[in-house]
Amino acid sequence: MEAAERNTQAAAAEAALEQIAKEAKEADRQSNIDACLTGAQTTYENNWNGSCKTLGELSERCEIILLESNPYDKYLSWHPELQDKDLFDKLSTFEKAKDDCSCSLPAKTAERWDTLHKDAEKACYDRY
Repeated sequence: MEAAERNTQAAAAEAALEQIAKEAKEADRQSNIDACLTGAQTTYENNWNGSCKTLGELSERCEIILLESNPYDKYLSWHPELQDKDLFDKLSTFEKAKDDCSCSLPAKTAERWDTLHKDAEKACYDRY
């Protein structure tokens, strides 16, 4: 193999490695953004639901569904009819129950949580 051919192959291999490294870095960045956005959404939901609780607008079941650390298993224990359903049906039913538990907040409170949420999302993109 001639030196020129070896150099061409080496350059192609180096370019391929650089592309792989670039793609890995972008995937890592996107993963960090996604995790950050998930955290921002969780904080938003916890703030909103905590305000609903403070206002006395959550039933005991809703407090468990919205505020406990592992509410899905508890929810399933209340609904044995879901045991034979597929995962999608179980999760859809659980998510609907979560939505049904939400409350309306006074405008100032809602605006505060909405603003903090938007700021947190923006910070995710700015950080990564």
